[in-house]
Amino acid sequence: GPRDRAVQAAAILIAGALALGSLAAVLGLAWPGWPRLTGARSRALWVAAGLVLGFAVLSPFGRWSLLPAGSALIYLALTDLRRFSLPWPGLVALAMATALDLALHPATAKHRLLVGVVAGIFLLTLRHWSGKPPKIGEGDAVLAGLAAALVGWRVAPAMMALAAFAPLLWQLATRRRGPVPFGFWLSLPPLPAAFLIGLE
Repeated sequence: GPRDRAVQAAAILIAGALALGSLAAVLGLAWPGWPRLTGARSRALWVAAGLVLGFAVLSPFGRWSLLPAGSALIYLALTDLRRFSLPWPGLVALAMATALDLALHPATAKHRLLVGVVAGIFLLTLRHWSGKPPKIGEGDAVLAGLAAALVGWRVAPAMMALAAFAPLLWQLATRRRGPVPFGFWLSLPPLPAAFLIGLE
């Protein structure tokens, strides 16, 4: 019946999210080397496990076209957390996944694309005025644009604000200073927002 089909579809989405998310996590923990976990710190492993499990739990609530984007976001979050860097292969993968999601949902594609362009330009402007050397990387601006295109105009401003203020609050709470993995915090909000809020 319909209920059995819904359960089967949810199970397929969860399995797909676990498989793709685990692969992305292994690659993110290993970058820039070959996939291996022996060099990863325990904190990064726990974060990776949490991201993959959260991805799997969210997957039945949203559109299947978010699975590739979610995997790319996990990869980018882990590389930025470990190396303060957003590898271009990961950004290209996220761009392709975002293009797939936009192509499959043409009714919202134009204005989501516009939101992404505005967000990217906004981050590039902040990068220009952030000093020398810039405090915001080019990869952060690209990630912001792609993430905004995934979630749309309703969520993009809150996503940007969270990425900006969450690391500051974390530093205040832990009394730690130093560089902030902005891309890590920017990679976290798009998935829950896209899965749970859906398309406008």
